[in-house]
Amino acid sequence: MAKTVAVSFEEDSVKIVHAFLRGNTLSVDSTSVISDTEFENYLQKEKATDFIVTCEFKESYHDLLTVPNLKPAYLKRVIESEIKKNVRAKELSFVYNPLGEQVVDNKKVLEVFYYAVQTEEIQELADRFYRKGKVIKAIYPSVYSAATFIASEASGEANLGIIGAGKARLAFFTKADGIHFIRDYESLEPELSDFDVQNINMTISYCLQTIRVNAAAVFLMGSLSQSGTISALPSAPIASLCKPERIRCQRKEFNDFMLPMASYYVAKSANILSQDYKNINLAKTYMAYASKVFLALAVIFLALLVFEFQSIAGKKEEMSRFRKDVEITEKIYNSYLEKEEQMRQYRPVVDLLNRPAPEIQELMMILGEESNRAMKFRSLEIQSKDKQSYAITIHGDSLPGSFSSMQAALKNLTDSLSARENFDIEDSFLDMTSGTFKIDMLFKSLE
Repeated sequence: MAKTVAVSFEEDSVKIVHAFLRGNTLSVDSTSVISDTEFENYLQKEKATDFIVTCEFKESYHDLLTVPNLKPAYLKRVIESEIKKNVRAKELSFVYNPLGEQVVDNKKVLEVFYYAVQTEEIQELADRFYRKGKVIKAIYPSVYSAATFIASEASGEANLGIIGAGKARLAFFTKADGIHFIRDYESLEPELSDFDVQNINMTISYCLQTIRVNAAAVFLMGSLSQSGTISALPSAPIASLCKPERIRCQRKEFNDFMLPMASYYVAKSANILSQDYKNINLAKTYMAYASKVFLALAVIFLALLVFEFQSIAGKKEEMSRFRKDVEITEKIYNSYLEKEEQMRQYRPVVDLLNRPAPEIQELMMILGEESNRAMKFRSLEIQSKDKQSYAITIHGDSLPGSFSSMQAALKNLTDSLSARENFDIEDSFLDMTSGTFKIDMLFKSLE
């Protein structure tokens, strides 16, 4: 399979893993660590296009919820509504995992754990890749990447995982049904210390009292997997996370790059990439398959041409037919190139229409209705004046005719636009010499 690059953003550094996943075996090709400021330069030089991203977000929201046990199509909407009641943010991207049914007030409800991030932060992260022509297959929160290895290490019991990155700590409870609790704190030193043991005991005690989950074991991950000196006794057995046999690399390399390596195994349900970027990936996948089908058909077609050429060699009449076939093939190919070039020209417009801006789509639909044979729109200049209005300049060409007919056509166009309650015509101009016109107007969204 093609190489996919895993990237993990950890504090001010970026850890990068180049590896191949064949079946369930991960063969690590190379690893590196760069500063966050060097990352754009790295993307510029990197030849690989597909990336998996793990990130510890600056601000995240996570908690337990109880909701009615609904079908998945409705459940996500209900969870999103409940999250917005608890979190004050304009737009959120979130993932969740059901934890099982409970009986509350004689009613069956579903308990879920959610992890949410502001969509703007995800977009800023994704744009760093897309600006360099790269594709993000998935973005996973660090805790979900780490929990993947604990799920494979432990049985069905609850376990506490502790990720260390410098002095930063990320503690989380996980069972077979997913994550139940997340807590981060700052330690006194990078190595495991008695301060960490105190926090581990406090976290275990808190979870036992509030969410009724007790830790069977504590797994140390990342830099904490290395030896440390402690004198305090933990309330649960502590062990360093073992390197799975399916990962082909050195133990120290696994400890240092545990999060990006884990991202190759994370469930798709933990992908917090916003829906807009998922749609882009889906469109690119369809285009890639369409290109492969086209190439396959082209190869078949060329093979048929070769066979036909061999079978009619020496026959003048059939050779003439072959030349015509070649000419048709060239026309088809040139037509394909022209269509492809036309599609590239429309790409910026498609990207604009795909953004969450319903008023732009409404504007384009109205202007498409108004453009006619007598007055053709050649270009639009759109500038946002505020959140509800846009300044628009239309440049176009008028059908050749008398001054009065051209003037009447322009007036009919401006009158039609003025009749719409969300358009204000500010100025219009007709150039008889060149047969061009210009309209300045203001478009106001009715929402």
